[in-house]
Amino acid sequence: MPATPVEWLVGHGSSQAPIAIIRALFLGPRQELYYRAVTFAEPSARRLIGYWGSLADAEQGAIAWYEAKMPKAWRMAGGGTERPAVVAPPQKSPPSRIPDR
Repeated sequence: MPATPVEWLVGHGSSQAPIAIIRALFLGPRQELYYRAVTFAEPSARRLIGYWGSLADAEQGAIAWYEAKMPKAWRMAGGGTERPAVVAPPQKSPPSRIPDR
């Protein structure tokens, strides 16, 4: 049986190091799948970015978080036009507290 990855590093073209770590987690009494994004740092210094229902949404959320920290001039393209900011998708609601019967 092939192994399934449970952790991914998120990169960004403006950073030499990864910007975030995404981990697949099963949470709640129904063991729902979540993707948690945290900042890329030593474990004691990591900060939560958010929880999403898909890997793609978690990656987009991490990129949106990173780009939101950048100065506005960073988003300027040639000719003085500003490129649109990446928008974070909605986060997944917390897991149900009531197990299925």
